[in-house]
Amino acid sequence: MSERRVLVARRPAAVARAGRGAFTPSAGTARDAETRVVMRRQLSVAAVTLAMALGVLAGVPVLAAGVGDAWWWVAASVGVQPLWVLLAVLQLRGAERAERAGR
Repeated sequence: MSERRVLVARRPAAVARAGRGAFTPSAGTARDAETRVVMRRQLSVAAVTLAMALGVLAGVPVLAAGVGDAWWWVAASVGVQPLWVLLAVLQLRGAERAERAGR
């Protein structure tokens, strides 16, 4: 088999700039629909994670104000770090689970 070089006179137009073959969001395939479903599931997982993170961010100062001890801030700053790791792991597992469910 011989390989032959083809000379291209000019760069072809991008799909978005082409007249009749322009991309339209409504003209999707089944794979596009699956992708939207997976993205929607992952977005809901991210929303739950965001709500939990905001709960930690708002809850720690409220608890610290209630206790009023200076050592509480030290304990809270050290104790919150494992919560962030736990939230990150839960976010990752939830997003992966949503992706596997979409296949």
